[in-house]
Amino acid sequence: MIYDMTDNFPHVIYFDTNALRELTFGISNVEYLKLKEFCKSNSIGLAVPEVVVYEWYYMQRREVLSEIDRIKQAIKKTNLLLNITQPEYKVPKKLFPSLASKVNQYIREAEMRGVKTTRKISIRKLIILAAKKTKPFEEKGEKGFRDMIMLLSIVEDMKKHNFRDGILITNDNIFQHEEIRQHLQGKNVKVMNNFSQCFDYLDKLKHKKAVDYFSAQSKRILEYLQTQKNTIFKYVVENAQVSADFLRGDFILFKEEEKIFGNIDKVIEATPKNISAAFPSLTRKSEPLPANMENITFTVNVDFRLQVSPYNFFNKPKFPISTPAEYEKIKSTYPSLYLQTVEKIVNRPINVEAIIDEKDGKYTNLILKRVITY
Repeated sequence: MIYDMTDNFPHVIYFDTNALRELTFGISNVEYLKLKEFCKSNSIGLAVPEVVVYEWYYMQRREVLSEIDRIKQAIKKTNLLLNITQPEYKVPKKLFPSLASKVNQYIREAEMRGVKTTRKISIRKLIILAAKKTKPFEEKGEKGFRDMIMLLSIVEDMKKHNFRDGILITNDNIFQHEEIRQHLQGKNVKVMNNFSQCFDYLDKLKHKKAVDYFSAQSKRILEYLQTQKNTIFKYVVENAQVSADFLRGDFILFKEEEKIFGNIDKVIEATPKNISAAFPSLTRKSEPLPANMENITFTVNVDFRLQVSPYNFFNKPKFPISTPAEYEKIKSTYPSLYLQTVEKIVNRPINVEAIIDEKDGKYTNLILKRVITY
C-alpha cells in the first residue's frame, strides 16, 4: 500500500543491540511487525551496524556458555546426590557457527540491511575524545568505544547513501545525554527508545493517512476475531506448547512483577482470556495469497493457574552467637530450597498466525495457521 507522504519521513532506521534483544526469541514482536510493515510501505530502510551484530552474537554466545555450564553442574550434582555416573554433557558440534547462522537468519527475517564499520576512524581522534571524556566516552576512557564506532558508522552510512534524516532505536542511557542528542540532531538522526516509540513518532510526522490505515485495519481485524473467539481459544489450547521458562517469565518481554521466582510444581489450568492485539502481517515471509486474502498475526492472552513453590532465600535456621554450642542443633539441618506451595495465576501472551478473506470490506473465512510459543 502506497500513501501520500511528505518529505520529512526518515530515510532509514538504525537499531542498537538492546533493540535487537526484543527479537531474540523470533521475529514475532507485534510492535516491530507494525513498524517494519509501515517502513516497507513507505520506503524507509531498516539497518543494523556491524558492531551491533557482533555484540548481539557474543551476548548470545555468553548466554549459551552459561547455560551449558549450568547443565554440566546439574549433572555433577545429580551424580553426587544419587551416587550414579552419567556421561558428561557434550557440547553440540559446530555450536558457535550455528549460533552465528541463527543471528544472521534473524537479521534477514527482520529485513534489516547490514552497515559496515566505518574505515574513516582516526585513532588519534578517538584517543583525544576518550581523554577528554567526550560523550559517549565516560569516566573510564575505554567505556563508550563501541558506541562511538557505531555513531561514526551511522554518520558515514548516511553520507554514502545521501540519507537526509534517520532514526536510531536504543534505550542506552548514554544516548539520553544532551551532548550526544545535539550531535545526532546535527546529523539529522533522532533517538527513539523502542519500536513503539518510533512508530508513535512517525504518527506525529503529519502522515495521518498511514496511521489511520493501520489502526483502522487492526481494529477491524480485531473486531472480526472477537466473533471467532471460541474457535480461536479452542485452537490455542489444542496447539500451543510452552516451556517452563515462558511460564516463569524469564524472557525480557515480561516485567519483574509478572515473573515467577521459584519452582513450578504443577500447571493446574490454562484458560484463554482475550484477544488483545492484531496486525495485518505474518512474523515471516509466506507464499503469495489469492486475491482478497490477507495474512494476519494476533495475540491471545492466556491465564495459567499454577502451583508454585517460591524460592526460600531468607528462612534459614539460626543460632545465638552468645551460645556457640547451639550451632550443633542446626548444623545438620538443611532448610528446604522452597517455601510452602502456593497457587498463582499468571497471564502470558501467545501469538497466532492466520489467513482471512476480505469481501466488500468485511472479513470472513478465518484459517488458523500456527501458534508461536517458546
